Amino acid sequence: MLRLEVWDNGPGAPEKPELLLAAGKTGVGLVNMRDRLAHLYGARQTFALSRRTPQGLSITMRIPLETTTQL
Repeated sequence: MLRLEVWDNGPGAPEKPELLLAAGKTGVGLVNMRDRLAHLYGARQTFALSRRTPQGLSITMRIPLETTTQL
């Protein structure tokens, strides 16, 4: 499993950061990422938003890590 976390120190997020994904609350970037991960990996992926203290937003994504071995 590959875990990727991205965060910023911006003005912060609402009490419930998942509300940022509601229609009209944000640009298309977060919604697009969530939808693409769901399309590609289904239930094998996670996409989570959380508040950072004292300010900022954190996005954590987990996707299956597929490796290949070459001889």
